[in-house]
Amino acid sequence: SSSHFLNNRQTQTTQGLARTGTGQAAGKVTLQKPSEKISELPPKTLFPTVHLEQMLAKARSQENIFQVPLFDGGDGGKVYQTTTFIGRKKAPGSSKLSGKMDEKTRKLIENLPSWPINISYFEGKSSGEETPAFEFSFDVFDNGIANQVLINYGEFSIKGKLRTLELLDGPGC
Repeated sequence: SSSHFLNNRQTQTTQGLARTGTGQAAGKVTLQKPSEKISELPPKTLFPTVHLEQMLAKARSQENIFQVPLFDGGDGGKVYQTTTFIGRKKAPGSSKLSGKMDEKTRKLIENLPSWPINISYFEGKSSGEETPAFEFSFDVFDNGIANQVLINYGEFSIKGKLRTLELLDGPGC
C-alpha cells in the first residue's frame, strides 16, 4: 500500500501485491487500487530493502556502480531503471552529524563507516542518454541508516536530515 498526500489531503492510493521473478523470469504485480491491473516486473527487479542490502554489499567490496531495475510499490506499479554511484568509504566519525540529532540516534551511527550515495531513477528503457526522473543523494551508514538526504526532482529539491530514529521490536525470525 502506498498513499500520496498534498496539503494533508490524500490524493492517491496504490494497493496491490508484487512478487519478483527468479533468475531470468519476470515478476508480477497485481494492483487493486487505483484500478485493477496486472503487469510484469522485468527480470532481476529489486524491492527497496533488497536494493539497500545489495548496495551496502557492493560498497563494502569497494564497487562503485550498481545498476538494476527497482520497484518501490508507488506510482501505480512503475519500475525505475536505477544507476547507483557509491563514493569512497568514509571512516567512522567523519560523516557530518550536525544539527538537532538526539543522542540515542547519534550513538547508532557515529562509530560506523559510511558512503556517499547517488541514485538516479530513469523511467525509460532506452540504452542511450536520458535525464533521470529524479535523484537521491545521501550518506548511508554500514547499518543501512541514511543521513543528509537530498531528493532532486529537477524543478525542485527536498532536503532531509536525520534527527531521531526509533527502532521497533521485530517479531523475530
